[in-house]
Amino acid sequence: MEDKILLGTRKKFNYDIIDISGILSFSNSNRFKEYVYENISAASSGLVLNLQNVPHIDSSALSAFIELLRSMERSDGDMYLLHCNERVINLLRKADISRYFNILRDEQELSKRMNLEELDNLLSEPI
Repeated sequence: MEDKILLGTRKKFNYDIIDISGILSFSNSNRFKEYVYENISAASSGLVLNLQNVPHIDSSALSAFIELLRSMERSDGDMYLLHCNERVINLLRKADISRYFNILRDEQELSKRMNLEELDNLLSEPI
């Protein structure tokens, strides 16, 4: 039986944000990846997975995250995990892959990071 997940997409700071609700597991990880690939724009700066309403993930979800991260890196985009709970963070650590992901506490942190990148770009432009 498939674990039920709800998926939604929005844009912020030229990033595609995928809002996820439910348990990400073997039973729905392929549907999750398909949804992400269908809903991210080639013109966006990257991908943000909002895990605020995700109580648990399994190793299939980790594999999906890694695949999405590699895809974003190939297209010179960034990927962020947003609102990770302790269970998710502990699983990333246990699998020894947490260092590969940009993990953000909340959207304010994303906003600060985007504003700093924008400032860096402005300051690096020749006068």
